[in-house]
Amino acid sequence: TVIVQENPSGIKNAQPELAFNLFPNPANDEVVVTVEKISESTALSLKNVLGQTLLNKQIVSVTTKIDLSLFAKGVYFIEVSQGDKKGVKELVISR
Repeated sequence: TVIVQENPSGIKNAQPELAFNLFPNPANDEVVVTVEKISESTALSLKNVLGQTLLNKQIVSVTTKIDLSLFAKGVYFIEVSQGDKKGVKELVISR
């Protein structure tokens, strides 16, 4: 008899994944974030590698431009959340 477990680690995902696109990446002075659909609760945050939030923004359109001119070159994370869903992508700023 073979028993197959769907999640052998026993750890469930804390939140469902929210899909979004990020381009260009690497970026210079601006990045565009696109989501499939938005709601009142759709929000975006930019975080550094230490997890510190540098920018919070409510998303009001399926396409959102973010001005990166005030941020130093390096690695950051874009987090998009909508209700109980969340997605995170790495963003590289290179000048």
